[in-house]
Amino acid sequence: MKIQGDKVLSNLDKIRLEILDAKEKRWLKQKALVSKSKLNLISFKFNIPSWPKKSSTINRTFKIALRDFHLFLDKKRVNYKTENSSDTLLGPETFLLSSVDTQELKNLAIDFEETHHIGRLLDLDVINTNGEALERKTKRQCYLCGEIAITCMRNLTHSPEELREYFDHKIREYLKS
Repeated sequence: MKIQGDKVLSNLDKIRLEILDAKEKRWLKQKALVSKSKLNLISFKFNIPSWPKKSSTINRTFKIALRDFHLFLDKKRVNYKTENSSDTLLGPETFLLSSVDTQELKNLAIDFEETHHIGRLLDLDVINTNGEALERKTKRQCYLCGEIAITCMRNLTHSPEELREYFDHKIREYLKS
C-alpha cells in the first residue's frame, strides 16, 4: 500500500492513478504535437481490456496493424507523417500528423476500424489543430454482445477476463493470417 496525503491507497487505487496519469501525459503530448505542428493528429493505439497492456505479442501485432494502417492511408492518397511512437503503461501508441480535413481523417479512421481484421481492437482518435478530439457519430459496439460498448462498460456486463480472452483470441487469429 502507498500513502498519498493522509490516505492509504490500495494497489488497485495506485494502478488507477497511474493509468489516469498516463492518459493525462498522452493527452498533453498530443496537444503539444498539434500546437507545434499546426496539423491534425491521428492517435493510433489499441483498446486493450484488462492487464497486461504490454507484451511482445501485443507489440508485434501493433506494428503489423500500424503498417496496415499506413498502407490504407497510402492507398487513399492521404498525406501524413508519423511523428511519435512509444510504448507506455497503456500499451503501444503512435501519433500521425496530417493537413487533411479532420472530418475526412475521422471517417478514414472509422473505416479502418470497421474493415480491418482487428480494427475493433484499435482505438484511432482524431484531434484537430485546436486540440479538440472528434467524436464518432455512431457509438462503438461491444466486442462480445453487439450492444453499445459504453453501456456494457458502465453496467459491467462482461468480466475483464471475458473481454481479454476475446482480445487475445482476435490477436492470435490475426497473427496466423
